[in-house]
Amino acid sequence: MEFSETVLLDDIYYHVTGDMSVVDDSFAHEYGIERGHHFEVDTLTIQCATDIYGEFMLFDNSDKDMIKLLSELVEDELNES
Repeated sequence: MEFSETVLLDDIYYHVTGDMSVVDDSFAHEYGIERGHHFEVDTLTIQCATDIYGEFMLFDNSDKDMIKLLSELVEDELNES
């Protein structure tokens, strides 16, 4: 599944897109089946970055640490709802 989100990090809004997958957390126990799932980000690309005033900022789409951090933030947002 594809996603498109805006994430706020250090007063910079990152508009990111990518692919995510749904992980089934269901399990069976003596009283029945507990249904559950969560989302995981497979790929993430930064489309644009703006400061809190709407000015475009430079960003590095090859910064692995930034991509990982933004992926974790997107996963948190997706799993909250």
